Amino acid sequence: MTLMVKVEPICAVCLLHRGYEEAELSTSDLGLRMRVMIELLKMVSERFSPNAVPAWLGAERDRLIRRITGCPDPYREAKRKSNEEALKLLPSVKNLLAPLKDPYERFRKACLIATAANAFEFGILGYSFQVADAGSLLTEAERSLVIDDTEQVFSILKDGKRVLYLLDNAGEVGFDLVLIEELKALGLEVRVVAKGFPILNDALLEDALFFGLDKVADELLTTENDEVGFTPEKVPSSLLDAYRSSHLIIAKGMGNYETLTEYPAKPPIVHLLKAKCGPIARSLGVPIGSLVVKLRKD
Repeated sequence: MTLMVKVEPICAVCLLHRGYEEAELSTSDLGLRMRVMIELLKMVSERFSPNAVPAWLGAERDRLIRRITGCPDPYREAKRKSNEEALKLLPSVKNLLAPLKDPYERFRKACLIATAANAFEFGILGYSFQVADAGSLLTEAERSLVIDDTEQVFSILKDGKRVLYLLDNAGEVGFDLVLIEELKALGLEVRVVAKGFPILNDALLEDALFFGLDKVADELLTTENDEVGFTPEKVPSSLLDAYRSSHLIIAKGMGNYETLTEYPAKPPIVHLLKAKCGPIARSLGVPIGSLVVKLRKD
């Protein structure tokens, strides 16, 4: 398997930039912020390399910040606001599917909605997102979709039964709900995976429950860890079994893309994301800001 190169020199700057943002959110104590940055600089100098996976370093960074500041979830308030804004938009978003009768067209539109919602992100160098702007996400979505493998994905779903859906950020979970409902309408068994503990602004079980995913999905699971993305050897055996027995993995966001592309795509994986930084965009061969629905099969 040829691994996709996803790390560039700018990734070191981004790791530090987000680390400082999280330190600011975690504590008002300037002394603690200084300790965070000193320790973070040491960690980056020791661990950053041409073979590094930024998502894995990001998880180490966040554990370092929690240890020093004592703040368990610096993005908790941002996640709450994201969820509330997404919930307000859900009725109008669901109305976008109302005129569509063809199952594939409904599926494709739901994929586009879920992918556009990957804009819910904070702390990425050179990228900004305001919760108040969430309503405009779908305005440019169609023209921003640069890789569209929805037909191939739909073909897999026609022959398969079990889907594992890896959530990414809070807020966008509300838009994931739209796609998960469509998957269920196609007669599929859908298990949904949230993070086990706070990491970045990633969705936790409480965020999935906020949008009622427990009433739609066949099962809600968690990674039982605080890893960025999805690392198969670091999840509980029950989740790993669900992963291996699925006919398709739907992986939302850049963190899941960074980590899962370190492994073979067995079962097939479809990545739904917005390419919010240069290294990820270049690894995909798309402009920054592009929406991507990319299927990987090994």
